[in-house]
Parts: sequence; structure tokens; C-alpha cells
Amino acid sequence: MNSNKANRMYSLFGRTAGEKCRDCSNFLKYRYHDKNIQKCEIYGDTRSSASDWTGKTDACGMFNRDYIGRPVIEYAPRYKPQEKIDGQIEFDFADPAEKENYE
Repeated sequence: MNSNKANRMYSLFGRTAGEKCRDCSNFLKYRYHDKNIQKCEIYGDTRSSASDWTGKTDACGMFNRDYIGRPVIEYAPRYKPQEKIDGQIEFDFADPAEKENYE
């Protein structure tokens, strides 16, 4: 599992000392097409390995707690800065506040 996923959960909910994800009520474990699948219900399920989870991960602050809301993967997307392309046009904004609307 990518530790960035766990770090995102820790930054939002903190950690639960001494506990592992595999013991949490939000840890989902099932079989699909002869494969063992493990997901975190709070993090979300993308129906791909991108949202696979491991039970060995230290538990976040939502350990055995109910969660009402959108999956974390939906409301906290990864930010990927756009690369500049040779010859790409850049715009100057007279008002610096305007630039924030386009970044």
C-alpha cells in the first residue's frame, strides 16, 4: 500500500496508538474473482488497486468509529502541479487575486 494514503488519513483524523487497520470496523475484506480484496471504507473504493489497503497499517483516528461523509479519496484528491510545456502561453493578470481563480 502506498503510505501516502495512510498519511492522508492520519493528517485528517490522527492516529490510534497500538491499533492496526485490520482490527477496525471500517476495514473491509472480501473476495472478488478469486482475489482477496482489502479496502478502508472511509478512504473509499475506486474498484482498482489504487484504493487497496493493508491490515498491517497503523490505525487512524477513525478506528472503530462511524463515519458519515464522502470517501476521503473523493474530497481530498491528490494535487499534481501541471508541468510547463515549451511554447506554452502564460497570462499576466492585472489583479493578483484573479490569478488564484485560474490555478
